[in-house]
Amino acid sequence: MTIEDKIELYFFHPARSKKDYRKIYKRFLRTKYTKEKVVRFSPLYILLRDTGYCFGIGEKLNSVRNKIEPANFAGVILTAIAFNSLVKEIYYGKHYEFANKYMDISDQELVDALRYLRNGLEHSYYSLFFRLKISGREEKIYFDLGNYPDVIKKNTRWRRLYSSRMYFVNPRKLLSTFEKGIELFKQDLLNPVNVGLRRNFEKRFTVKNWIFFT
Repeated sequence: MTIEDKIELYFFHPARSKKDYRKIYKRFLRTKYTKEKVVRFSPLYILLRDTGYCFGIGEKLNSVRNKIEPANFAGVILTAIAFNSLVKEIYYGKHYEFANKYMDISDQELVDALRYLRNGLEHSYYSLFFRLKISGREEKIYFDLGNYPDVIKKNTRWRRLYSSRMYFVNPRKLLSTFEKGIELFKQDLLNPVNVGLRRNFEKRFTVKNWIFFT
C-alpha cells in the first residue's frame, strides 16, 4: 500500500458514499483486513460525514430534514473532536500552526479558544463553558453558537464581576473552514518534498483501530 493510497483512504471525501469507500478499501488493502466481514472506516471520513448531516448537507437527506433546525450542538462537538484528533495524531499536536497555515486563523487566542471549546464540550457535562486555571487563577471561558459572520470571534462587550471571556462560534463555518484546511493539508502530504510530514503520517497511519461497519 503506497503512501498515496493511505492518504486517499484516510482523507476519503465525506461527500462520497460508503459504497465507494468499500471499493477502494478492498483495492488498497491487500491484507488480512480485506478478509473480514466488516469494513474498517477512516475515523475522519465518518466524523466529517456525520457532521455534514448535522447541518443538513450530504446525500440522500430525508425531506423532513429541511423542516428542522440544524443540529449545531452535535455538529460542533464532532467538528471539535475531528480538529483536535487530526492535529494531535497527524500534525505533531501543533494546533496554532495548523490553524494558521491551513484554516487562516492566525490569532493565537482564537486558536486556544477552539481548543477550550473541546474541553468545555467534553469535560463540563456538555455545557458551553470551560474553567481555565493559570498560575492558581481561575477564568471561565464561555461560548455562544449561532449564525455569526466569523468562524470564531471574541465578544468584546462581555462584562462580568468575575474573570471570564465569551466567544461567538459559527458551527457551520467552523466545519467548512476545517474541511478546506484538510484539503490543503492533504495536498502537502501528497507532495514528496514534505518528507518529514509524510513520514510522520505513515508512522501514525493504522487501520487496526478504525471504525467497524458491516
